[in-house]
Amino acid sequence: MVTLRLFYLLQKKGHMVTVSQFEKIECVGHIQKRMGNRLRKLKASFGKNKLSDKKTIGGKGRLTDVAIKKLTTYYGNAIRANAYVNEMRQAVWAHTASTDYEPKHWFCPKGSNSWCKYNVSVHNNKVKEFKHKNTFPEAVSQAIKPVFKELSNLKLLRKCLGDCKMRFSEPQTCQFVELLREHECLWNNSLDLYKNKKMRDRAIAAISTDMAIPGFGDREVRRKLKSLKSTYHLEVGKIQKSIKSGMSTENLYVPNMKWFSVMDEYLKNVSEKRHNR
Repeated sequence: MVTLRLFYLLQKKGHMVTVSQFEKIECVGHIQKRMGNRLRKLKASFGKNKLSDKKTIGGKGRLTDVAIKKLTTYYGNAIRANAYVNEMRQAVWAHTASTDYEPKHWFCPKGSNSWCKYNVSVHNNKVKEFKHKNTFPEAVSQAIKPVFKELSNLKLLRKCLGDCKMRFSEPQTCQFVELLREHECLWNNSLDLYKNKKMRDRAIAAISTDMAIPGFGDREVRRKLKSLKSTYHLEVGKIQKSIKSGMSTENLYVPNMKWFSVMDEYLKNVSEKRHNR
């Protein structure tokens, strides 16, 4: 089977590829939204009916709208953080089923930059202070389990691989960030060129060509750009938060990605220019 992403590339190189060989690639973002929709429908279907613990599915400490939003985020993160379907499947349920008495974060990303707060506390040697705030009563866990089971189906998760596999090594990300520096129209919103669609399209095409990675076309460049800018601003937020908390200089949060300092050189200047306008 070949993905739609590779179809035209293979045809261009003279390979015989037919429509029957297409394999649909699912967007992780769309699948993530599906989780939220299913949980909201489940909550509505139960209404005021009582679960096995004689309480409704909603309410404080149960399946609230806030809890659904967090579960949906965890689900998307679990898929994006794993390159293999079995790991995705295990991570999806293990994180959300964890409790203080039985943490199950083996499949969540490790380190200080993990989206899993439990593993961040492990990295910082503060695991004894960590409390699982979103633990559901057993009755609620059993009620939502069918939704997780359906959306952690191996066939469905396998379709997400095409959306997740375009992962860069650290050197590739650094190369991308260096190339991005050369195309100011893609990041400097203080310039008129930032609003020039033709200029931006040419810049994106140039980056795609210079990266020379099979399957990494204009669409993937846009996704990577959006993802890196989002990560950059999240990291800046963490730095500012650690400064405001009054931490000593040696304990301040420092991003461990090599590309961050390079990107910070020019994105930081943009905010300064905007501030001085």
